[in-house]
Amino acid sequence: MYPFIRRIFLMTLYMLLAILCCSSQMYDSYWSLMAAALLFGVMSSGVSFLATVAYLKPYCQKVVFFTLITNTFIILILGKLIPGFHVASSSIAVWLSFLIVLMNGSKYLYSLCKQINSFPQKTKMKLANAKVIRSQKNSL
Repeated sequence: MYPFIRRIFLMTLYMLLAILCCSSQMYDSYWSLMAAALLFGVMSSGVSFLATVAYLKPYCQKVVFFTLITNTFIILILGKLIPGFHVASSSIAVWLSFLIVLMNGSKYLYSLCKQINSFPQKTKMKLANAKVIRSQKNSL
């Protein structure tokens, strides 16, 4: 349950940042902006969760534009559902979705770089432990 909540938080944050980076005025008040961002986080996380539960995740990851398309449709739906949140055209929804996908991708790249940087240290520790075990076997 924790990864789902973390994903909701991150997607909400990404939506806020993407809307603030967009030059067009899309919201009347900060309450409508927060409602749209929070609902986007919940809906996007729900779609990802359903794709995982239905064992569609490996297939969805191979389709490059799956996240872009689902995020675009979610943004367009939120433009109709939430009063005070305006989506002028589908191209703006695609642009917002593209920004959100880029921000989400940068998070994955950061975690991948962190794993790569920690790999040599783990290997050195395993080698050191193997030498200690080997020397203990030789002394017996």
